[in-house]
Amino acid sequence: MARWQRWFVLLALVAATLPALDLGLPARAGGQATPLASPAAGSAPAPEVELRLMTFNVWLGGVQVDLASVVAAINTADADVVGLQEAEGHAEAIAAALGWPYVDRRLQIISRYPLLDPPGADGLYTFVETSPGRVVAVANVHLPADPYGPYELRDGLAPDAVLALERETRLPALGAHLTALPGLVDAGIPVLLTGDFNTPSHLDWTAAAVAARQLPAPVAWPVGAALAEAGFRDAYRQVHPDPTARPGMTWTPGYPPPFVGPDEIFDRIDWILVAGDAVTLDSRLVGEAGGPDVDLPITPWPSDHRAVVATFRLTPGTPPPLVAVDRRLVTAGEELIVRYHAPGQEGDRIALLSGGRRAARGGRPPP
Repeated sequence: MARWQRWFVLLALVAATLPALDLGLPARAGGQATPLASPAAGSAPAPEVELRLMTFNVWLGGVQVDLASVVAAINTADADVVGLQEAEGHAEAIAAALGWPYVDRRLQIISRYPLLDPPGADGLYTFVETSPGRVVAVANVHLPADPYGPYELRDGLAPDAVLALERETRLPALGAHLTALPGLVDAGIPVLLTGDFNTPSHLDWTAAAVAARQLPAPVAWPVGAALAEAGFRDAYRQVHPDPTARPGMTWTPGYPPPFVGPDEIFDRIDWILVAGDAVTLDSRLVGEAGGPDVDLPITPWPSDHRAVVATFRLTPGTPPPLVAVDRRLVTAGEELIVRYHAPGQEGDRIALLSGGRRAARGGRPPP
């Protein structure tokens, strides 16, 4: 088995125009530094870009039915960035099959575009560099599955008690996101949030939908409401606003499809949300052939969830000063790509050091 080493980035502001960088790498690790282009002072506003985002719970690694169908679904959706849930260590394999070089293992995000792990993100989000020196933030979540609110209602628990469960289980799992992500929007960086939220949307269990779908009762589910209050917009409901005309069920096509229990409650629990300077152009369901509201069919369908893909026209923001490595775990001897963005000044450096070591200002790091 290959020996793995973990490297920690110590950041001094680095001039993007510096012609060469002493990375201070130990002898057995190769590396290269790549600047992110910085917009010139007084330059024109950032151009808009289109980005297609997908959320996809692939069901315990994507191998329960057919991993190749997972890849086919992403290709059919023509996604640029995918938030995976239940990747179970297969995110790299899925990205490799797509020919995509960028994977954030902690967040289970794969991308055509470079992914930058910014200081202070603490695994809550990553930056997607959509164009040189311009980024959008993407977060990906998988909220607790049990106890599942619709099942509790089905089995006789009172709506108030179900809402209390939601506030005790799923809502706290989003607390850090609700604190951190709006700050990115305030800084001019659009934020996209993918996930299996394991709860219905507050937009879906309306009185009309309850009557049409024979649901237990109207419920203002709190997770979606909290995200809306934080400034997030539900891409699918922006495009398909009537939950009776277009329910958009993602749970469940079956496990595997079409095998479902006789008392199953179907719902839309996989969402793509957006906040900041972005316009939702389209949102579609990816799933089994003939499934309700499925726009992009795949046979065989490989998951117990349907996937969602949405297209956005957005204005990417300028990242703060940062240094980001393309992987947190590196096999000894492999090349490690380091991307940086900072105004900097002559003489500033980047150093990659093993844990616990410090670089000496103006000299080489200790061996």
